[in-house]
Amino acid sequence: MPEAITLEDRHELTKLLSESFKPSQFFRKMCATDLHKTKNLVLQMEKQTRIIAPYVSDDDEDGKVIGRDGYERLVVTVPTLHPKRNLTHRDVELAANAEQVFTYDSGNASPEKIRFQKLMKDSMDLRQSIERREEQQIIEAMTTGKVEVIFDGGKRTINLNIPAANLTAAAAGDKFDAENSNPIVYLRNQKRLLAKNGGGRGFICVMGSEAYEAFIENKAVKEYMDNKRMNFGEVEPGEMDTDYVTREARILGMDIVTYDDFFYDEIEKKDVEMYPKDRITIIGAGAGFKMHYGAIADGTDGTLNVCQSYAYTWIKDGKSKILEEESCPLFVPQCGGGIISRKVV
Repeated sequence: MPEAITLEDRHELTKLLSESFKPSQFFRKMCATDLHKTKNLVLQMEKQTRIIAPYVSDDDEDGKVIGRDGYERLVVTVPTLHPKRNLTHRDVELAANAEQVFTYDSGNASPEKIRFQKLMKDSMDLRQSIERREEQQIIEAMTTGKVEVIFDGGKRTINLNIPAANLTAAAAGDKFDAENSNPIVYLRNQKRLLAKNGGGRGFICVMGSEAYEAFIENKAVKEYMDNKRMNFGEVEPGEMDTDYVTREARILGMDIVTYDDFFYDEIEKKDVEMYPKDRITIIGAGAGFKMHYGAIADGTDGTLNVCQSYAYTWIKDGKSKILEEESCPLFVPQCGGGIISRKVV
């Protein structure tokens, strides 16, 4: 720890947090990062065409003009996240019988260094809570085409660039639990549609818990797996996989992935599946996952901070030290046509 760093140096704290934090959530790790100098974003999103060079007569010296691949403008205002923590009253100090005690050094660390290490741990905890919201935001965007920003006293909806036709439910006869359905044929057709929409090659299909159970119990799928002499659960984990992601099989050139993480819903007061249990989502190589971050203004020193997360401490009522982090993330795929999500049970 550099000697110049103090608990009150918010810009250095933000810099260290940015350097120390690495994404750990499955979908978030797929995202590139784009930092902006405002919260109001005007994004030029790809809308690929299928232009093909025209034939001309042999004596035509002028040729024919063809258009460029299309773009669509998306104007959005990023949402704000603002978790905080009281540094003065720690959970471990308030607990009657603490189960874990952390030792931060060999015994010769200065009190300033110990406080700084504790501060960094709290900062990382808050940043991880922000990342979990980013992960939930990505899943919500992929499966609904929008992000619902719900806060005390109100809410607003951010509509994204995923075509509505890519998000409709499967027809009754195509549902994975329908008697004569064939999910293999259905996945093949959806993969072709993805390519037609400019999303490129479908490389992964994420399935909710109920969708996957219906998939593996479908007689057409069982027949397909038997003919191919394939079994579920034999695919090696990918480099970016997390503990709650399982690659169940590789079918039609796509990894079939189940996603079994949960988050605590403050409104319903219970654990909720992060990924909808009745849906599948096919992601194309051309989707271009990107997490955009709006700038954060600091009124105390008049600075505009272009970063993923801005961290600072302050004193409350002259006695309690509070750590806060602000972040303004919004997931927007570069090519919305590169995502297809269907309700299949």
